[in-house]
Amino acid sequence: MIRRRREELNWSQSQLAEAAATAQSVVSRIESGRLNPTMDMVARLAEAMDSELRLTIESR
Repeated sequence: MIRRRREELNWSQSQLAEAAATAQSVVSRIESGRLNPTMDMVARLAEAMDSELRLTIESR
């Protein structure tokens, strides 16, 4: 989802990293699945991309 939104914005990983105050390597590792981000990091990335983060837990 992070990569998809970043690409919708036509941003590079470096641009996203700068906007979210993190390193480009962190964005790369998150997008490739080599790093499981914290909720705080996902929120920072979403905010940097002017996006809303929604987390739901629903009954089955």
